Amino acid sequence: MKEITSTPTRTKKFRKAISSAKKVPIARKYTPQEALALFVEGNFTIGQWELLQGGRKEIYPCYSLLQKAKKECYPAEDCIKVTETSFEVELQALLDHTALRLLQYLKEVIEILSELEKQHPTLISKWSCDGSNQTQFKQTFANTGDDDDNIFLSFLVPVRMVVSINGETRKIIWKNPMPSSVRFCRPIRARFTKLRISQRKKSPI
Repeated sequence: MKEITSTPTRTKKFRKAISSAKKVPIARKYTPQEALALFVEGNFTIGQWELLQGGRKEIYPCYSLLQKAKKECYPAEDCIKVTETSFEVELQALLDHTALRLLQYLKEVIEILSELEKQHPTLISKWSCDGSNQTQFKQTFANTGDDDDNIFLSFLVPVRMVVSINGETRKIIWKNPMPSSVRFCRPIRARFTKLRISQRKKSPI
């Protein structure tokens, strides 16, 4: 208070500084989905995120909200089958969920389409499979013939979403910027088993 009232002009300067500070725009808070994207792209650990969020709570949502947003990236639990040596997602459920998430992401793009175009979005995807060996863990299985030293994975990747009417592509509304990146892989099935030619032919369905 003494510093403010030391000179007649000092009070005006402090008042002007406070008034200017009030006019500074407050940074918009990240949505949980935006924060999750930042978390993944930045390769944050949970501890690093909590440290960041603790210092700027008005901008960054807490980690528990990121967990909820992450769960929304998965198909419904009743579409996922897990056993001791494998997991599998219903293919149609995975495709439906992938398309739905893309439509949510492309909301502003979808809004400018005509009513006819809005009824004909088509997701184009590719699928592949691969096998690999890994370090065997000291894990026992109910079936003594099972082991975890080899894993075989089937997955799909969304390539683009288009407006297709009567088999004709009218518009490309989304295109995968990195179709060969693991970031866009959507696992269909994983099994502890050695890779065989017959498995390649019949996978993923």
